[in-house]
Amino acid sequence: MPLSQIWRINLIFALVVASATGAPPEPALQNGNARVVLVGDSITGLSRNAGGQGWAYQMENALKAVYPDAKPNIIALGGSGQGVGSWSGVEKNSRTNSVKLDVPGINVKETLDQPADVLVIMLGINDVLAPYVGEDQRSLDGWQTQYEQLIATLRRRIAPHVIGLAKITPMTEEMSSPKNRLIAALNERVETIAKKLDLRVLPVGDCVREILAQGRTLRPDFHISYDFVHPNEAGQIGIAIGMLEGLGEHKAADWLREEHLSKIWQRDGQKPSISWAVLPMTNSVSSESQTFRVRYWWPPVSQAADHKPRVELVIPKGWQVSPSAVEEFNGEFTVTGTPDQIKNILFLQGQVGAEQRRADVPIPTPWLVAAKLVQPVWEKNTVFQPDRGRTPIDQAIEAGANFIGDMDVGHGQKLTWQRYYPSVNYTGFAAPSSVDFAAITHGVPFEGGYGARWIYSERDRPVQLQLGTAVFAGNIHLAVWINGAALYRGHITSEPLRRKSVEAHLQKGWNTLVFKANHCTWQWQVLVDLAPNEGDSLANLRYATTPP
Repeated sequence: MPLSQIWRINLIFALVVASATGAPPEPALQNGNARVVLVGDSITGLSRNAGGQGWAYQMENALKAVYPDAKPNIIALGGSGQGVGSWSGVEKNSRTNSVKLDVPGINVKETLDQPADVLVIMLGINDVLAPYVGEDQRSLDGWQTQYEQLIATLRRRIAPHVIGLAKITPMTEEMSSPKNRLIAALNERVETIAKKLDLRVLPVGDCVREILAQGRTLRPDFHISYDFVHPNEAGQIGIAIGMLEGLGEHKAADWLREEHLSKIWQRDGQKPSISWAVLPMTNSVSSESQTFRVRYWWPPVSQAADHKPRVELVIPKGWQVSPSAVEEFNGEFTVTGTPDQIKNILFLQGQVGAEQRRADVPIPTPWLVAAKLVQPVWEKNTVFQPDRGRTPIDQAIEAGANFIGDMDVGHGQKLTWQRYYPSVNYTGFAAPSSVDFAAITHGVPFEGGYGARWIYSERDRPVQLQLGTAVFAGNIHLAVWINGAALYRGHITSEPLRRKSVEAHLQKGWNTLVFKANHCTWQWQVLVDLAPNEGDSLANLRYATTPP
């Protein structure tokens, strides 16, 4: 990557930090020799458990580069599943008992019984993921009160000279998702607390989001996490940079950008390509024709930087695109068509000088989905009871009747159906078989939902119904019907490898595929796929999200 572009990235980060923290803060880490206590969850645990890639190691390396004689003392008290409220319980327990969290060899009691120069708190992602906190103002107020109480308790116990509150990193990689909207609300509360108590805000979440945005201009599947919660290499660097910036160690943060982040940009920008993103513009459930924005980025290379490429979006037969071509390094097309194949392949092609580039742009066929069906019918909060959770929708599915109409599903609940497009931003990635309900709802405890597709087959054929989930935490009960026949009912999270294959049959003509997924807490995503038997191919199947 040209040096000028690296400078531009540094400028972006400087603007992010300035907007998040006001005037640049003074250095707080005593030339790299401060005793720093990190209070957090599994992400804080990974600051050590991810080896040299972990963000605590990244901070240490940067401080030693800036202060060659420094001996950083960064202690990570990270506990999987911990939120603001539960960490207060950890602290209370550690007053009299030996308590260990995620990082081997670290005792919470021994750590908190000693004073610290700097206390850093990074909590909140589990409060959203579990969830321990809701979207209403009362719940947000309660979370803020708990946070202030935890700060007061830790301040009395370890008497830090500096306290930094880290802004929460993204959950899912779509910033407009319900989870990230709630995280944004919690981050506003973090800033409010910091201002009220005269503490430092550490722009960790801002830096990680900016790395994601920059990475997507180089590669359409660039990620800052490996499971949409826990940071990967790029995310770890972003956290370390945000920590250092918020603590006033700007030279150390710059060292990380130049020595580590720049290598990621160079690696991902090595092969000349066109990066892209697809954004659905319409979500009408009454028409199969849909409109999308297709954005593209042409990462400039030194020999082409002074010339603009001409880029076209090639579309399937029957689709429309506007404009016909764009002559810019980044631009946007509007495309309309019927995404009735399992993957609808468009492709970008462009040329600048003698250089030609091409990138496939697959748009998966959508699902028709509905959520916000709260059914607390779980025995001991572990076993879903499908008979007690039976709804008029279930009855309509099995009777071959209309199940997407306006019907009461219990306790005055009525569901709203909408299109869902699998995306690289959610668990399951862009697999057409995947539905991550985090895309459409915050997901309160005991919430359930449905997904449906209509599938056209030119002949009768046996198929394999392949079911699964990619979640790392959660308990999900899944029910699946084809043409009203129940083919699977069970806890998909309890199946070996969280996968299950079931023999099924498609009839000639239109077939109705429906699933119902009920989750208890934590993550909520399922895979419902069709696979051919030997000697067959499902390439000629067609899909719809409106009943034929």
